[in-house]
Amino acid sequence: MDATKTAVVVFASIMGAVTIGSLSGCDLGDVIKVKTPSGIARTEGIARNLTLNEAQHEYELVHAAKMANLEEWRGRIDRGAELQGMLSQLALDGLNTLGPSVAGVPVVGPALVGALPIASFFFGQGRLRKQKEASYNAGLTEGGQQAVRAVAEATKPPTVITT
Repeated sequence: MDATKTAVVVFASIMGAVTIGSLSGCDLGDVIKVKTPSGIARTEGIARNLTLNEAQHEYELVHAAKMANLEEWRGRIDRGAELQGMLSQLALDGLNTLGPSVAGVPVVGPALVGALPIASFFFGQGRLRKQKEASYNAGLTEGGQQAVRAVAEATKPPTVITT
């Protein structure tokens, strides 16, 4: 009976302390700690350990910034696709107009029909190749850095806590 009475008194004391704390403006969200994922902490410059209230606020800021950037990017992609469609349509209209007049020349008409699709493979390929190469080299550099960090972490001596 004595242990039960002690447990009830301890529980009532804890609940009383929490109630008084909440009435006086203490927020448990300022007490609870949340760990920020390392990738987000690194890229966004956020502290590794935050209170629950801080973490919720930082999450909303990061989420809003990412969504705004994605919307802007989507708009740019759509505008580029519209421009591509317009230029493609102009080129096709020009070929349709030019086709009958060039078709009368014995060699140029058939050569033009065969050469234009082949030539389209070569326009813009240099820039695309450079972008792919830059992306590949950046990936190699990042992968090498991650491997070095992993090896350094694995070979780090264990921390010994003595009292």
